Order: sequence, then C-alpha cells, then structure tokens
Amino acid sequence: MRVALGLACLIWVPVIAEAQERPTRDAAGYLADVTGVWRSPDYGLLAEIRRDGLSLYHEAGGLCLPDARDAEAQAEGFAVWSPVEGPVAEAVFAEVPGGTPYLFEGASGVPAACHQKLTPAQRFDFAVATLRQHYAGFAARHIDPEALLAEVRQAYPVIDTDDALWGALSRIFIRLNDPHSELHGVIGGVEIELAAGEAPTLTAVGDAAAQKTWLAAYRDGILSGLLRGQGHHVGNNRLFWGVRDGVGYLNIVTMGAFDAKADPSDTQALEAILDEALTAFQGTRAVVVDVSNNRGGYDSVSRTIAARFYDQPRLAYQKRPWREGQTTTSTSVVIQPSSRVRYTGPVYVVTSDITVSAGEIFALAMRALPQVRLVGSTTRGALSDQIEKPLGEGWRFSLSGELYTNPQGEVPEGRGIVPDTPWSVFEGRGHAANLAAFIDGLKP
Repeated sequence: MRVALGLACLIWVPVIAEAQERPTRDAAGYLADVTGVWRSPDYGLLAEIRRDGLSLYHEAGGLCLPDARDAEAQAEGFAVWSPVEGPVAEAVFAEVPGGTPYLFEGASGVPAACHQKLTPAQRFDFAVATLRQHYAGFAARHIDPEALLAEVRQAYPVIDTDDALWGALSRIFIRLNDPHSELHGVIGGVEIELAAGEAPTLTAVGDAAAQKTWLAAYRDGILSGLLRGQGHHVGNNRLFWGVRDGVGYLNIVTMGAFDAKADPSDTQALEAILDEALTAFQGTRAVVVDVSNNRGGYDSVSRTIAARFYDQPRLAYQKRPWREGQTTTSTSVVIQPSSRVRYTGPVYVVTSDITVSAGEIFALAMRALPQVRLVGSTTRGALSDQIEKPLGEGWRFSLSGELYTNPQGEVPEGRGIVPDTPWSVFEGRGHAANLAAFIDGLKP
C-alpha cells in the first residue's frame, strides 16, 4: 500500500545516509552482487535471490511459510539495493529509487522448515509468534498478549481443524480491533474474512446500504451547502474543492485512485487538480483541508499533497519496524516543498475518527508546519504499513508492524492524532453545516 516516495526524502539512520542505490537486475535477471539468501529480522522475511528469480519466505518462532503471492508481487520490494559497510554482509532493498528501505543481512541458506507443510496447530503457532515478534500495537491498545493467548488456549486447547484455527485466531484479531490487522481464511472451500477496527462514526451510521446513503448526503452537503453550488468534484470523485467567503476548501476522501485509468498511486491527475485548486486559493485568508472522511491509501500521495503547503524542507515524521518489543532501525521522512503551485498561508486540517492510515500520515506531515492547525476529532490510530503474512492453505493475515512518530517522538499508533482544537465534525447539524460554521468563524 505504501510505495514510492513521491516528494519525500528518506534517510535511514544511521547506516546508509550516503548509500548509492543500484538496480538489482539487468535484462537477463538478478545481478551477482545480490544473489544469495537475505534475512530481515525486522520483518520476519527471508529472500532467496537467484539469477533467474526470487523466492520470498516468512519466518516466526522457528516456523516458516513461503509467500503465497505471484512472483511479480514477491519481487516488488527488491528493485534497487544499497550495500551496507560493516563486518557482516548487509544490504538495503527498496521497491523504487528513494523508496522505503528494508535492511537485510546475509543468511547461509533457506531452512528446511520453509519447505514443510504445517498442521493447523503449527499455523496457529506461526501467527502467534509473528504477532509476538512484530505486532506494534499491543501496548497502545492496552492488550496483554500473554493474557490474551492464555484465554484463547483455554477456549481452544486443541487446534487440529480449520474451524478451530479460525475460532482461535479470530478471537485474537477481534481483540486487536485494528484496521490494518486482518484475517482471511478458507473453510470448506468458502473464503471468509475478519476485518475489525471500524470508525465509531461509521458503525453508528449502519450497514453498507446506510453508509451509501450517508456518503451521498455527505457529497451533496459539500457541493450544495458548504460550497453553494460553486464547488468542484473531481479526481475520479476523490476530491472536492472550492472557495467559500475568502477561504479555500479542499476535501480529500482517499489518498490515491484519482484517475480510473492509471495506477492508484499515480499522481499525474492529482497534481493537475492541485495546480488549479491552489491557484484559485492564492489570496485567500486561509485554506481548510478536510480529511475527516479520508479512508487512506498511499503515503506517497499524502506527501505529494502535503508538499504543496511546505515552505522549506522539514522533518515530517519517523518510521520504525517493531521487533520483539523494541524498535531497531529508523527511517526519517523529510518532505521537500513542491516545485509547483503552493500555498503557505494559514491552513486548518480537519480530522475525525474516520481519518485513517495514509490520511493520518497526511495529518502527521501537515502538523510539522508552523502555519497549520489540526481541528476536529481524534483520528483512528492505524498508521503502520499493513504487513501481510501467509498462513498456508490459502489463508493469510496482516498486522501493523511499524511505529510512526512525530518529530517530537510521540507515537499515535493505537491512540490516534489528537487535534489542536477539538470539535464535533459530524454530530449536531452535520458535516457540511459544521464546516460552514467553522469557515464563517475564520474572520479576516
């Protein structure tokens, strides 16, 4: 989900700040310098790179499972690399030049365990070991993992069927209540899934049909009410913008998919829309950027938008993988000002409990600016990349395996980003009326 950097600069602290990235492949396949077996303890990954291809494995608790995705998907994070100077063989791999770096160390080979079929009990043990080693949200969500595991073991003392495996694991994932931690299984040939962590605001709205009606009212309220019929609904219906009484208004409902014919992470259409909107915002007394209904997407898109409000390079946030109760390597994200149309006057970023994932990354990046204030309600608290893991037999799960921090070192994972000025976004008169009242209160 989180791929190319866009306008951000990543610096891996401390080992490769000056490293020179190199391609891993030529026309004939992987280059000799990267062939071999590489292990990432931070993510529980093992990569076997051969001249003719790459095989990815996942390790936890002495167990191992091959990655179930196709060859192209497995190779995504290994397009470029940088060697790391030191007493042992280490390398940093990334999906694209300047992309999120993943540190790997040389390994002697692929363990035999990676080629053995696991029983339902072993698959349960693999999932539990992975969560113990890499899940970053236990403390933030006030969960004692050992107490939770003891409870599950008592309910399922024997896990020897897929039904028991689903029952045991679903108890864990329901307790996590984390939008980035999902469980997908297959029982009797039927695919089932568990995705928790819904926003209370959306839970209160009701089922899918009720939410569809709610979204239509949300859209009409912005266009007819807030922007008085003078607004723009563009970017594959992902963006609203307009000007109300000398204040610019920009609403972003996803961080990506702005062009139905392009890759979801593509920003060409987005950049053109931002050029038009920010040109119209020049001379306004303030701009309101509304991500109160933002459902996430790509961090690179969040940074691309945030860069339109940056006046100079600034540290936006840091990102660390979580391993066995501690953070190890760290990535600092510095956003550079966009070379296109920018707005550097007063900005208010509107958030809510719906704001999640890359929407929260945007809020984090914007909060680093002195002219920005966050208003609304606390965000969902699910910032980590969604780390996907196989579970064998067509099963898989995901978890939040990273911690994001603001420049002051504060961790919003599991807690959410608290606005500078709290106020209700959706309650009372509703979203459009509440936003109109807020904008009208921004007197010259």
